[in-house]
Amino acid sequence: MVELIVLACLMAQPQSCEEFHLPFLRPMEVFECMTKPPTLEVIRWANEHPLWTIKKWTCGPPRA
Repeated sequence: MVELIVLACLMAQPQSCEEFHLPFLRPMEVFECMTKPPTLEVIRWANEHPLWTIKKWTCGPPRA
């Protein structure tokens, strides 16, 4: 299993950053995350969280 890990900072407080872990539920999402940037998922997350600015994203194993 793989997660999309997004590092984002609050626009109003740029020094306040957090990691958000988004699990992939469909096998195709896992494949896409491992082979190319998950652009659509990142855009979707950004649209749903307008107070945050994405600094970086990566794919990785799920948290324990």
